[in-house]
Amino acid sequence: MSRIIAIFRSETLFFTRSINPNARRVISSNIMEGLASPLAQIFLGAFIWRITGSLAAVAIYKLGEAVFLPIAFSLNGFLLRRFPIQQTYLFGAIIAGASCALLVVLEPVGLAMLFLCGCIRGVGNGLYYGNRNFLELQETTAEMRQYFFSFVTATLMLADILVPLIAGWFITAGALFGWYSPLHAYWLLFALAFILMLGSGLFIARGTFESPVLVRILCFQVSPFFNKRRLLQMTQGFIDNFGFLASVLVLYLFGNEGALGTVSALIACISALAVYGYGRVLGEVRRSITLVISVVAFLVCALLLAAFHETAIVYILFSGIAATFLSLASYPIILGSIEEEMTDSERYSFIVDSETFLNFGRILSIGVVLFISAHNSIQTALFSSPVIVGTLCLLSLMFFFRAKKKSTFSISTVSQALSLLRQEE
Repeated sequence: MSRIIAIFRSETLFFTRSINPNARRVISSNIMEGLASPLAQIFLGAFIWRITGSLAAVAIYKLGEAVFLPIAFSLNGFLLRRFPIQQTYLFGAIIAGASCALLVVLEPVGLAMLFLCGCIRGVGNGLYYGNRNFLELQETTAEMRQYFFSFVTATLMLADILVPLIAGWFITAGALFGWYSPLHAYWLLFALAFILMLGSGLFIARGTFESPVLVRILCFQVSPFFNKRRLLQMTQGFIDNFGFLASVLVLYLFGNEGALGTVSALIACISALAVYGYGRVLGEVRRSITLVISVVAFLVCALLLAAFHETAIVYILFSGIAATFLSLASYPIILGSIEEEMTDSERYSFIVDSETFLNFGRILSIGVVLFISAHNSIQTALFSSPVIVGTLCLLSLMFFFRAKKKSTFSISTVSQALSLLRQEE
C-alpha cells in the first residue's frame, strides 16, 4: 500500500511540474467533455439505429456533422475577431451539448432531418474544438506536449471505461425490469451530456486566456510544406470517426445498448495503460512507427472481419485501439510543426486547414459506407466497408511518408512558404 501511495505522489509531482496552471485548466475542461463524449459519440448513433434500424441513417447524421465541422471552425475564426476566446468556447460547448438533447426531443426518422441535426452538432463541435485546439497549442510547449496529450488521453479512457458501461446498462435495465423505457433513459443521459458540456465551457470561461490575434482564417496554399500535414490529417480522418460503424455492428450482433457499453468499456480498459505508458516512456522517434502499426492493425482487423464474420469482436476491439494510437501519434506531429514554423497570428488558419482535411477523410469514409449500403445489404456494408476505408488510410499514409521524405524544412523553405502566404493577403 505504501508503495502505491509513493507512486501516486511521484506521478502527482511529475504532473504539477510538467503542466502549467493554464494547461491544467484546459485538461479539466477536457475531462468534463470526455465524460460527455461517450454519451454523444457512442449512444447518439445507437439512438438513431434504435428508432430507424438503418445504417444509412446513422451515416447521414455523421455526414452532416463532418461537413459542418470545418465550416464552424472557419466561423469561429471570425467570431474570435469580435469576442474573447472564453466566450466563443462556452458558446460552442452549449451548442454541442444541446445538439444531443435536440436529437432525442425531435426523434427524426427522415434522412433530411437527420442530416440537419448532424449539421447542428457539427457547428457546436466546430466552435468548441476550434477554440480548444487553439488553447491546447497555445498553453502547451513542445517539451510537455507528448506528456500532456498522453495524460489527457489516458484519463479520458478511464472515464470511457465507466461512462459507456453505466450508460449502456442503464438503458437496457429500464426495459429489462420494466422501470422506464429506453427513450426515457436517453432523455436523462443526453440531459447529463448537456450539463457536462456546460461545465466544460465554464472551466475556460472563468479562466484567464489570451485570445488569438487572427491575421488570416483560411489557408489556400498548395505546396509540399502544407500538403504533408494535410495527408496526415486525412489519414487520421479516415478511421478516427469510423467508430460509429463498430457501434452499429455491436447492436446488429448483440441487440442492446448494454452490450455496446460493455464492449466500449473493454476497449478503453485495454487502451488506457498502454497509451499512458506510450506518452510517459517513448519519445518522438516512435511516432512514425506508431502511425504505421496503427493503420496496418486496423486494415488487418478489417480483412479478418470481411473474411471471417466470427472475428467481429476482434475488429470491434482492436480497430478502436488502432484509431486511438493513430490520433495520439498524429496530433503532436501536426501541432509541433505549426508551432515551429508559424507565427502566433497565422496558427489558427492552419488549425482550420487541418480540421478541413481531417473531416475530408471522415467524409470519404462515411461516403464508402453510404455507397455500399445503398447498393447492398446492411450486413455487406457492415462487414466490407472497413476494408476499403483501411486501404484508403494506408495509401494516404504512404503518400504522407513519401512527402515527408521529399520535403526539407530548412529555414529558407519555411521563409519561402510564409512569404507566399503573406503575398496573398
